[in-house]
Amino acid sequence: MTDETKVMVDTLYKEFQRVSSKSVATDDWFFRFLSIAVVPFLVFLAYCLVTPGYRIFVATLPFLSLLGLAVVAVLTTHYQYAGAYGEHLINRINQELGAREIRHVEFDRACYKGWHSPVTISYILGFGVLIFLNVLAVPVINSAREAFLALSSARDQQLSWLHIIINHYWLVTINCVVIIVIAFLVSFIKVHVLTRRLLKGVETSVEPSSNTPTPSSKPGRSGPTKKSDPRTASRSRP
Repeated sequence: MTDETKVMVDTLYKEFQRVSSKSVATDDWFFRFLSIAVVPFLVFLAYCLVTPGYRIFVATLPFLSLLGLAVVAVLTTHYQYAGAYGEHLINRINQELGAREIRHVEFDRACYKGWHSPVTISYILGFGVLIFLNVLAVPVINSAREAFLALSSARDQQLSWLHIIINHYWLVTINCVVIIVIAFLVSFIKVHVLTRRLLKGVETSVEPSSNTPTPSSKPGRSGPTKKSDPRTASRSRP
């Protein structure tokens, strides 16, 4: 291994360490999100269900769920960046080494990607629990909504902005859910396509150097070729 190759491998590996630290920091933020936001939210939701005066706050569950999806989408984008860029760096290091000595990409795909991985299962379970909680909250929201509308009608407050929102609650909620979910899906697909295209473009732009250079490409041997003497050529003819 030449000194130039050692410097290149060391530079690429330092960059890979930086990308790996970004993935570790994303893991830390995921656990913070679970401990700071998700657990207190579930406690507050349980308190609202057992307290009749606070059941109207259950109506915020779909919007808080969308906010949680936005946070998860941002953190997942960090994973997408770290995975795609890390794959490129590992491929470049293996290319400099001349062999696939570092198998990080294969192990990463085996452990963290695919339907069998714990990460994918956690995503599916998380989204399933979120949808399940929203479905269970529908009758509670309807009863709290009817109680609020009856109370506001008795107090002649039909024209207040809160009364209008509660009166058209499901229309507003469904429109928000559809618009935001579609935006998230389009954004996720676009990011995935761009990272795959960028990774493929970078890999194809780095051509491996040839092991045996042609004589014409060697320095000091690119001078003019010797022309054949026509008299010698005529003598060699039968």
